[in-house]
Amino acid sequence: MNCSYCGKELTYQQKFCSRKCMSDARIGTHVSSEIKEKISIKTKETMNNISKEDREKTNSLRKQSLGKKEIKEKMRNSHLGKKYSEETKKKMSNSRKGRKLGPMSEEHRKKISDSLKNSEIPRKHCVRSQETRDKISKKLKEYFLQKRLKSKIFTKSFDTQPELIVCDILSVLNISFKTQEKLFYVYDIFLPNYNSLILVNGDFWHCNPNKYSKDFLHPVLNITAEELWNSDNIKKAWAQENGYKIFEIWESDLRDRFLAISKIYKFLQQTPEHLVE
Repeated sequence: MNCSYCGKELTYQQKFCSRKCMSDARIGTHVSSEIKEKISIKTKETMNNISKEDREKTNSLRKQSLGKKEIKEKMRNSHLGKKYSEETKKKMSNSRKGRKLGPMSEEHRKKISDSLKNSEIPRKHCVRSQETRDKISKKLKEYFLQKRLKSKIFTKSFDTQPELIVCDILSVLNISFKTQEKLFYVYDIFLPNYNSLILVNGDFWHCNPNKYSKDFLHPVLNITAEELWNSDNIKKAWAQENGYKIFEIWESDLRDRFLAISKIYKFLQQTPEHLVE
């Protein structure tokens, strides 16, 4: 037995070999109104027998299997090349009559705004309170300040003149040291035998509190002295939290060499290891 449409040999007793052949064979055939009515009644009965839970399950499975973009693409493609009768076109035209095109009315905008405010779904352009805005602004300022300072100061790989003076003092005292020690931040001098870090601060670059007020705006870094001090405190706090001892000395202290040597010597005496005589 062969297919009535394509002539392919059939293994079972049926009229067509596939649904495509059955559909193509029916193109152009006239279906009576009586048959259409029977099909409509049968479809309604089938739909009524399906429970609401089964419909929801079917819809959820359909949404899981297809993404939003795929669904839109499928809907769009389903209308491509489709020809509507004049009667259908007229119905579509009448259904769109009275709808305004272009900008939305104030009333419609207010409705959308109220619905978004009451919604718990996170939005890209959500309305935040002033307190939340201030918190976000503060966090962003701190983040970009640290990023800027880290790029301009904390990543330097050279020894400044005040640092070289401290290195000479340590050499005279016969203490081993490393310069520009890279930990989480870059520290000026590291004493491995004492597990200590020495910060040699320039009076200008770190805004010595004895010379500059907290409101002083640094002409190069473009930040206030108070912001710079806070950044240095964060750097020191990290070292102390990780078990390092911190010794800080200013450029102005190094002008009196005897005073500078006595300060460094006193700091080293407070450490567990004794100096090598």
